[in-house]
Amino acid sequence: MLSIEYRKLCSILFQHAYYQNKRSSDFTLVPTAACKTVLEQNGLILKNSGDRTSVLQQMSGPIPEYPFAAPVCLSFLVYLNNPLLWNVTAVPLSGDPGAPMVRQFYLTNLKEDGTMQTTLTRQAKLSSDDVLPVLKPSKFTVEVPKGQTTAIKFRRLQAGSGWVDAKSITVTAEQEVVEIGLGQPGLYEMTKGLAGEIPLKILVSDEAVQSGPFFGMLDLWLDSNMAAGSNLDTYIDNRLLEWDYVLIDIKSKKIQYGDPSEITITYARHTGDTESPSPVIFQMLAEADMNEKLKQMVQQIRESSPDSVENVFVFKSNIPVPLMQHRPPTVKLGIDGVSNFASLPVPDISTINIRGNTSLVYYNI
Repeated sequence: MLSIEYRKLCSILFQHAYYQNKRSSDFTLVPTAACKTVLEQNGLILKNSGDRTSVLQQMSGPIPEYPFAAPVCLSFLVYLNNPLLWNVTAVPLSGDPGAPMVRQFYLTNLKEDGTMQTTLTRQAKLSSDDVLPVLKPSKFTVEVPKGQTTAIKFRRLQAGSGWVDAKSITVTAEQEVVEIGLGQPGLYEMTKGLAGEIPLKILVSDEAVQSGPFFGMLDLWLDSNMAAGSNLDTYIDNRLLEWDYVLIDIKSKKIQYGDPSEITITYARHTGDTESPSPVIFQMLAEADMNEKLKQMVQQIRESSPDSVENVFVFKSNIPVPLMQHRPPTVKLGIDGVSNFASLPVPDISTINIRGNTSLVYYNI
């Protein structure tokens, strides 16, 4: 009976600060058609198990059956199969005021000098440096100012070499639209030959362009220097939000809270949570200190139920705090000298009510 021996060459892991063990099983890797070809040609197979995707290499005794003659790239589409994870994920901003938060990323272990690293992000954790570049199919068009350039040039990021010249397309004096054809997928820099121009990074992938919404593209580069059993990580930080408790004084409940200025909210992190900030202090906001959206919300609560609502108080945390899996804090309401009058609700990954960088929690007193 024929037996084929494999060893684990490397594993792709996603880690998330929200989870107790930091390991996330919320991502699915789908190899591109080109990736499948590279796997077959190099005696590699993929194995999915829980929080990781492993690359197994066919062996001939102590050496690979198909040694790498040159670096190869395995490309994947990365899908997030738990949409609730966005609620606790630190999402980098695009940098443009008013622009939506970034939801797509480019992950790779290849640095811009052509060397490889053990993380799949530019920094130690997912950041704005990992934002998905401009995504293009292998054939597209580029607009150019008439008569101001003679060529559009492309460089491609290549393992072992860094940025290498890939293509130069001549532009005539009359052209305003240039047809581009880049046969090989990957990360490119494009320049139009204009004064003061900053190279534009372009990620070429027909499959990504044609796919539905995805979390990211992942290019995993392998060569003969890859240490067997290597782990290649993507670490995603927990989202930090200010917590606003909106206390609604319901007339029919007739709670005697005394002087409103003596209402208190206390916060104690879970005994198993050593990462959240401590202490966290909640202070009542005067209306003058509320932003316009918060003022409008409070006014709407008052006006929508004038017969049942006596008053509305807003308490804001002095610092942002995270949600932690299975480690909810204890939040207590103090009224009329009783510091533990009631336990206040604590948001979780599925119930959190996010507005901007704030988590709103409503409670009737």
